[in-house]
Amino acid sequence: MATHADIRDRLRRELENQGIDAQDIRIQPDPTGGWWIAVVAVGFAGQLPNDRRALIEPALEGIRVSWCDLLTPDEVDDAGSLPADVAPDQLPLWPEALGRAADDDGPVVFASDLDEDIAPPVVATFYSLRGGVGRSTALVQTAQILASRGRRVVAVDMDLEAPGLASLFGVEDQVDDDKGVVAALTKIDFGDADPYLADHLIRVSETDDLFCLPAGRPSALYARRLSQIDPSAWYREERNPLRRLIDLLRRGLPFTPDSVLIDARTGLSALSGPLLFDLPDIAIVVFFPHPQARLGTEALVRALASAHVDRSSDGRSFYPEPRFIASPLPAGESFATYRRRAHEWIADWIAPLNAKRNGYAPLLETEITQPIPYREALATSDRPSAQPRDWQDFQAVADWIDRLIASRGTAGPAVSIAQAKPDILKELDFPTGTAESQKFLLDTFLETETVRKALDPETPLVRGRKGTGKTALFRRLSETAGNAIEILAPADLQADWPWRWGGTEFRDAERLLRAGDSDWRAFWKFFICARAAALGVVSEWPSGFPPSLKDPVPTAAYTVLDQLEGLLGERRHDVRFGEWLRHLDAVSAPHALLLFDGLDAGFGNSPDDRRRRREANEGLIGLLAEQQSVLRQLRFKIVLREDIWRQLKVDNKSHFYGRDAVLMWRDRTDFLRLIVSHALRSERFRSLLQADRKLARSLDTGIGALPEDVIMRAWTALIGERMKGSGSTYTANWVWNRLKDGNEDRNPRYLLMTFREIVEWERREHARTPYERSVIRPRALEQVLPKVSRWALDALAEEFSELQDHVFGALRGQRTPLPTDWPDQTHLSPDLLNLASEVGLISLYEGTPKDPGRYAVPEVYRFALDMKRKGQA
Repeated sequence: MATHADIRDRLRRELENQGIDAQDIRIQPDPTGGWWIAVVAVGFAGQLPNDRRALIEPALEGIRVSWCDLLTPDEVDDAGSLPADVAPDQLPLWPEALGRAADDDGPVVFASDLDEDIAPPVVATFYSLRGGVGRSTALVQTAQILASRGRRVVAVDMDLEAPGLASLFGVEDQVDDDKGVVAALTKIDFGDADPYLADHLIRVSETDDLFCLPAGRPSALYARRLSQIDPSAWYREERNPLRRLIDLLRRGLPFTPDSVLIDARTGLSALSGPLLFDLPDIAIVVFFPHPQARLGTEALVRALASAHVDRSSDGRSFYPEPRFIASPLPAGESFATYRRRAHEWIADWIAPLNAKRNGYAPLLETEITQPIPYREALATSDRPSAQPRDWQDFQAVADWIDRLIASRGTAGPAVSIAQAKPDILKELDFPTGTAESQKFLLDTFLETETVRKALDPETPLVRGRKGTGKTALFRRLSETAGNAIEILAPADLQADWPWRWGGTEFRDAERLLRAGDSDWRAFWKFFICARAAALGVVSEWPSGFPPSLKDPVPTAAYTVLDQLEGLLGERRHDVRFGEWLRHLDAVSAPHALLLFDGLDAGFGNSPDDRRRRREANEGLIGLLAEQQSVLRQLRFKIVLREDIWRQLKVDNKSHFYGRDAVLMWRDRTDFLRLIVSHALRSERFRSLLQADRKLARSLDTGIGALPEDVIMRAWTALIGERMKGSGSTYTANWVWNRLKDGNEDRNPRYLLMTFREIVEWERREHARTPYERSVIRPRALEQVLPKVSRWALDALAEEFSELQDHVFGALRGQRTPLPTDWPDQTHLSPDLLNLASEVGLISLYEGTPKDPGRYAVPEVYRFALDMKRKGQA
């Protein structure tokens, strides 16, 4: 069977054989199965129609021609509208769109995938396969939100058979017979000149730039005009009134809108096809997750994966970006069930699209879906609320559109980055090592609310996962608190100590304790006093205190062990150690801190070392419980890794409730503040921000005092406001959500690792393709996430080796959310499942802790486990 391209080639070759050069060849499929053909050539001059037809007859052998026009260039103007040169699979109509869905190979590229913004306005189509799901209401609420943010918005009623958008905006009485979409389209199609579209707009708000282009006022005249509208014919002609209408909205108004929101007809109507598959930058599909809507909506989404939006003003062609509103979902417990169902359906629907992304970030169903709960007040009102307090459900929908709108430069500093960027990239340094090795740690130390509690002398126990800042807090206290006594520290921080203590010394100490029939609680009393003596904290000790421990000459650790061995031979050694500790307490300054860190790797890593570590830490916590109400001046400050704390068998752990601090990062601004604090160490970056007067006044205060808006402006200058592709998520939200574990905890070390990597990536990329809207282009984040994920998983394995031995293998290569029977299939014990959940490797996707249904794996670990998301190819 001949194709569009075959017919073109045949015609061109045949005419060339006749010595005729065709200036234009138009070929289009006829709805009945034939072809419409138009050829424009100077060589036709002076020939009769039959003679012209005879010239091309050999090329048309075996081809059914429904209509044929052979013209000279001078005859074109009098011939009327020629057919558009459209291949069958290019028509944005329902039959063709649904038919080509499986044939398009991609790559699927969205407007948001590139570093540059698209020219305004952003066109968004709101569509629903079925009625009654709140499509028009969603558009009105979204339009109000965008306008309230200072955006210029035009809402267009393309539900021509059932117009109602003007009524929802409360301006129905301003619609007359000659105003609206139907009147404008028929004038474009049959009139001599384009309509002045501004005359068709109705201003909705007196304070915001929100306008409505109504469908028209229903009447006999409206019905006659409506009957003349034939979108399928327009897409077979050279002049397309629908495209011209959108072009007039872009360039034919006294102002340039930031966004045009189109309310499309439900079902497979002739007009809704082009509104989905030809015109929008973003297609927002509204549906209720009922089985009746599943197959039809799936077919629609797969058709979007082969649609192209011709952005001739930008010189580009993109795919419409799909977004979803699940509405109206029942409230209560059913809400989560329907939301989960919507996410799962959408994950399946977008899988073919993600398979054709070819290196671009895949869409995530949770980021491109907004669940809307049923609200009786909204359902029973005449029109959506105009009060901002009632718009919360649709803020995310407005964000989808807002992120595609070209920035007006208000989010970041009002200065140029171009000249400063190379120097800034050279100066930026985000440390990824341990706190022991960070040279400028105190300059960038952040006092969050949790950290302030941890610094409080009345908080004896500080817990946290690896990398959450425990040793940073230890260094802050040891280097700035004048009354701190460093009892134990990580090996790297013992370099200048009179004597060092590590795994070998702990092994020897245990041997001595066993030989002396003593315990770790007694050891810690002795050790505290021995360390205080070595540091010269106390000038006079009670009689019987070993003189060698007070020697100002540095003492070797084996000398300390020798003294311990001798003392353990005494019958009442524990009493004596207690007396020395009370003496230290009596002569110490108020709130003197006994600092303990290095209670993890300092013992070694063999199974026997870990057993010894547990018993020694149990002794230390037991001593704390015993002495905390006895000591008057001394205050314990024990910094302990969370997984070690969980393993300790200590009586009455509940006694520490309210008196311990768990280092977590639950405040997004503080999490971002950490990066800004390190970035401000670059003099050129600081100068860049200070060029903005609003920022210059704030930067003189300490990093901990900077308000959220200043942190966000600095953040935007550094990494940009929003991602490109990947749902056009705000960069701050992207980092906050991608680096969280299953318990919503975040590790600042992974954040620093991320930024160290993206700085290196941007240095290389900027040399090839300069980018000057921010110091680091946002899409760098996507490039380094897999590497950060491997770091995160390695750190988890180091903390919890039993997960590496059993759970990692059971997860590797799976899809998340995991199947319901995954625990049974992998034969994982309840203890391992509980541990994996407690440390955030997995989280409940559905069900309850007592009756778990399915588990999910967070992004920060998913890449390293070679897992895909459900629906991802």
